[in-house]
Amino acid sequence: MTLSGDLSGEGRWSIDEGATWRTSGEIVTDLPPWTFAITFKAVDGYTEPSDTTATVVAGELTTATATYVAEVGTGNYAYLLSGSELTLLTDMAVPGSCFGPPTGYGYYIINGKLYAYDGGLIQIGTATDWTAVAGYYLLGGGTGWAIRGAGKLYAISGTNIGQVGTDEDWTEVTIHYALKGVGDTLYYLDGTTATEVSSGMSLPRVSHVRYGYAISN
Repeated sequence: MTLSGDLSGEGRWSIDEGATWRTSGEIVTDLPPWTFAITFKAVDGYTEPSDTTATVVAGELTTATATYVAEVGTGNYAYLLSGSELTLLTDMAVPGSCFGPPTGYGYYIINGKLYAYDGGLIQIGTATDWTAVAGYYLLGGGTGWAIRGAGKLYAISGTNIGQVGTDEDWTEVTIHYALKGVGDTLYYLDGTTATEVSSGMSLPRVSHVRYGYAISN
């Protein structure tokens, strides 16, 4: 079952009346020949597709499509900008809440939720308090780092996350570098490992460390 129109990425379908919700494109195997009733999960801001059926034939792949329809005027629109081109990411954004790398394939925060983007949004985890992210994502893999909550730092590998240490006072992050604490101590990041580089490095002086350079007075 392929779902379209759902820019939130939260659309789901089910063949057991909602006992198990499945994502767009998910394939279910080992089903007996039968005509299955398909239901769709309600998503805020959208009208879900009408219930339908799909007939499974032994030895064949049965496919179907369904479309979520956005309710007009339900939210703000977030776009990915590339030169004079723009791509709609979601129509459920909050002004000032969208952060992400300056490339079409990367990690993004929209409304506090963390996503990978590879032609479409893929939510990572269920947390809604992410505040900063940097990294790249392409063809199911990638590397990045993100800050959430009171300042916890996480490394991202593909769509998996792991906390960097146990500190909760990380303030800024770029690719492979992050600042921690009131004194702005700069750290080099390698996965979930953070190695101190220098103290007193405030962000305006390290905003380009992702390219391997830093300025200090």
